[in-house]
Amino acid sequence: MNLATQESRPKFYNMGGIDISSFFAKPSAYVLSTLILTVQSSATTLAAPVLLTADQFASFVLLASFFQLAARLDFGLSELADRYGHSSDNAHEHSNQLIQARWLIAIVLMPLIALLSFVVSWNNSLLSPLDLALALCGGLLAMIAVGPVTVSRAKNNIKGFAILALTLQLGMTVPRLIGLVIGGTTGCYLALSLWYFVFAAQSWRILRFDTSKWNEIIWPLRQSLPLFLCALMWLCTQFMPRWISASISSQHDFAQLAFAFNLIALATGTLTTIGQAYYPRYLVLHREQKKAPLQRLIWKDLLILIFGSFFGLAIILPLIPYGLHLFYPRYYEARAETLIMVISLLPMVATLWFVPFILAITRHPLRSIGLLTLPTSLGLIISMAMFYRLFGVEGQALAVLISSFIPVLALAWILKVLDLSTVLQTLGFVSLIALLSFILIGETHWIMSA
Repeated sequence: MNLATQESRPKFYNMGGIDISSFFAKPSAYVLSTLILTVQSSATTLAAPVLLTADQFASFVLLASFFQLAARLDFGLSELADRYGHSSDNAHEHSNQLIQARWLIAIVLMPLIALLSFVVSWNNSLLSPLDLALALCGGLLAMIAVGPVTVSRAKNNIKGFAILALTLQLGMTVPRLIGLVIGGTTGCYLALSLWYFVFAAQSWRILRFDTSKWNEIIWPLRQSLPLFLCALMWLCTQFMPRWISASISSQHDFAQLAFAFNLIALATGTLTTIGQAYYPRYLVLHREQKKAPLQRLIWKDLLILIFGSFFGLAIILPLIPYGLHLFYPRYYEARAETLIMVISLLPMVATLWFVPFILAITRHPLRSIGLLTLPTSLGLIISMAMFYRLFGVEGQALAVLISSFIPVLALAWILKVLDLSTVLQTLGFVSLIALLSFILIGETHWIMSA
């Protein structure tokens, strides 16, 4: 694949002699654009509970996790691209190998998806084999299509990254909404599959597989496998609450919590998308061994994330019961659970923002991600099962909130071990998150008492 072709300006970005693509040269422009697209994408996310029955919406939420999981089945090629970065001696050759490897993964996994779709749907009445197959296939096609995006990001080519990423993100707006309106969950994931198929097909037209060089295609997979396991463990940990809830809850109870899971997915997806444009700055400083500026930047961004999330949640929390009453009356019964789970976003923002950077620089990625995910997953399984038996659905929400502090503590430890923060800074940001979370819990109590 010719990356010069992939990252050159499309013609429609240069109209009348005005180079519109220059608008995307700064991360702030990408953030503004992705926020606009996220608002449009939210139309589908927020319309789904209205257009679908409670059980259909619960299925929609589960399918979303499978779609995203399949989209990340790149065996760590995204993280490997970050490690290559702009310092690679042969960036073009490596990038071509990374794109070819994505196609190889998809070709191998497609038959397994058909089998998995029948097995999972057989054991879960909320999922149909067709819907699950479409979600998984659409995710694999998205995994292929995003290849050039990861290359641009790793090279800190913000303009090329922004144009490519935003074009792909358009599929989550109008096409997805049209599919949902016409065909429900099936139409939604069929539309996504078709959208990403178009972009994946473009890379196939350019690629030329040389069967005599299979080792060169497979080699990146060998290098990236530990990084893939890390990314997979982190992603599964994010989906763990909804999977546990679907396993231990009655169908009615899970349907009540599905709206809260949907809100959290919307918020975390937006934050992760924005973070892609910013964490390459950390990588550049780390490669140049500028430890002091890197520490200052991490601390500054942490404060912005924490306080920005706190004030945003403080404003949004009182509006949630009114929104449920006006637009989603069938989920008003679970307003307390929704408020509790939304508060868990505050502890989550720091880990969501910095985990990709940690995975890109640590010498022991499996050890680091294990510290982040294994205690969190174990805490979720035990606390959600126990609290559900004791307190019902509200107990599950409380368990999610309590467990959200575990990865924060792990992140604080990792930052200290990697010499990216001082002891005082580490204690400071953990204490700050805990204090602000208690304030939000107090606000929730006041809202429910009013």
